[in-house]
Amino acid sequence: MGKIVTILFLLCSLSSLAQREVDERSPFKERIYFGGGLGFSTGTGYTQFSLNPLVGYMVNSRFSTGGVINYQNYIYSFTNPSTSIQQYGISPFARYKISQELFLYGEYSILSAPSFISATSERAIYTRLPVGLGYVFSTGNQRGGLNAIALYDLIYKNNNSTIFQSPWVIRVFFTY
Repeated sequence: MGKIVTILFLLCSLSSLAQREVDERSPFKERIYFGGGLGFSTGTGYTQFSLNPLVGYMVNSRFSTGGVINYQNYIYSFTNPSTSIQQYGISPFARYKISQELFLYGEYSILSAPSFISATSERAIYTRLPVGLGYVFSTGNQRGGLNAIALYDLIYKNNNSTIFQSPWVIRVFFTY
């Protein structure tokens, strides 16, 4: 159950452009948008919290770019004393609307996390390049909807030296 909650809430780090339209005469303040996500997950022996604010810029009515700041804190209470692991980083992104509902999406995530190879308290930098397709389920207004994205990490490595468990990234999030 904890993984399902994590998928639904932890990965709410993105905002969509919904159905808003801009053109070459649109001022900067109409092109910029803010959003983000907040996540919480708990299970037997662990608690996880995340905060993911973002800022985006609509280049035109189809193409958008921006960045997300990522912060995650995992607390494992089954260890004595309990252990807290913090990850943080940035994720620049690009998004292209194919139609009113479909969009292409890609990001480059750079995360700092404890090194799981070394027994010391050193940190390591982990990267991923997830790209994929998304769908907007409209709420009927001009700005909102339920978004679902399926992404595949193009640089995923299947080994113990990474914090990523799978090349697949599935996100579900709301926008306004």
